[in-house]
Amino acid sequence: MSRNDAAFRVPLLAALLAGWNIAAGSQSPPPPPAQILGPDQCAPCHAAQTDDRLSSPTRWLAYDRHALAGLGCADCHGGDPRTADPQQAHGASAGFVGRPDPLQIPDLCARCHSSPQFMITYNPSLGVDQYEKYWTSRHGQLLKMGMRKVAQCASCHTAHNIRGASDPSSTVYRVNVPRTCAHCHGDPVYMAGYPIPTDQYVKYAASVHGQALLQHEDLAAPACNNCHGNHGAVPPGADSLAHVCGLCHAMNAQLFEKSPHAKPFATQGLPQCVVCHRHHAIAKPTPEIFDMGADSVCIACHRQNDAGWQTGKKMYALISGLSGLNEQAERALDQAQTLGMDVSDGRFALMDFRKSFLELRTLSHSFDLSVFSAKAEEAKGQAAQPLQTAKDALREFHFRRQGLLVSLLLSLPVLALLYWKIRHLPPRG
Repeated sequence: MSRNDAAFRVPLLAALLAGWNIAAGSQSPPPPPAQILGPDQCAPCHAAQTDDRLSSPTRWLAYDRHALAGLGCADCHGGDPRTADPQQAHGASAGFVGRPDPLQIPDLCARCHSSPQFMITYNPSLGVDQYEKYWTSRHGQLLKMGMRKVAQCASCHTAHNIRGASDPSSTVYRVNVPRTCAHCHGDPVYMAGYPIPTDQYVKYAASVHGQALLQHEDLAAPACNNCHGNHGAVPPGADSLAHVCGLCHAMNAQLFEKSPHAKPFATQGLPQCVVCHRHHAIAKPTPEIFDMGADSVCIACHRQNDAGWQTGKKMYALISGLSGLNEQAERALDQAQTLGMDVSDGRFALMDFRKSFLELRTLSHSFDLSVFSAKAEEAKGQAAQPLQTAKDALREFHFRRQGLLVSLLLSLPVLALLYWKIRHLPPRG
């Protein structure tokens, strides 16, 4: 079958591959399939079928990226799309393959997506190495072993509703990626027999990363593929997790590598960031991580009053003190502003303090108490300005109120005299 054969153009229409169809949200009704694929007889015939398994693929043709490029059902399923006769259209002589076997799907997609010469016509910026990467993934390795219940192209991109990754309705749009992965990995029944937990999505959704992406649609927040990869998805090992986290948290990673924890962590094969922050259930850090109490991760390794325990307690005291200063300054500025005073200078000064406070959180990964203490003192000095601004504003407010009261008291005799004078004016005429 030639790529130039009009009836069997090699598919950019990977959308017509079999697999799970993760339907997008409600949309306006698409135009009749015949208007999309022209003389192709597959879509009009299937649209008229009462069996939903046969008719449902036609619902998405108006939005499917490959169908919109002009590729038809036969490009993936084989058969003769020029006839409405089911026997001829589905005949073996016409190359009809029906629903592709999951084992064949990567090869089917790769006929187009691995060819630079072919893909340049449609999307020159799209990589053509997905096929090679897929076989290095855990999914690909299991599929190569003959296990059909693993993810392949259609599992993530859908079968008949493939859209670009930048389309919010796409199953591989960044905000939708966690739900797409959870379609399998969050299903205990489907994942039965695999030694993998199925609570990753629940943990991720509650994490600081998940809240940023799923609730606030912060596209800079990581999804599953940021840590596990896309087509070459593999579980990160203990020695690679820090590098994965370090792609975003570069300064934290650099400080940790120079810290006294780096060597013992490496010796024991501990996954650096995960030991303190976990992986799917990453919570927003709080000062209590250093308080050496029941919720502190430090006590898993450090014993009471050892050097690390004492360092943690001192860091906790410094951070807690600065947190208190931040709350105190915020309350004072709010109070002054509520009374109608201009405290914009204090707000700007508070921003500088918070910047230093954030830097302090980063410096905690160095576990160098001298450096940490120096930055804490700098932040403490910066907190003094917004507090002073609020105090000055409150003092000025009280001064104005007292001045107004004095002015009112001084004006009362004049007002009384004026009233008496008006009352004793002679009547007119």
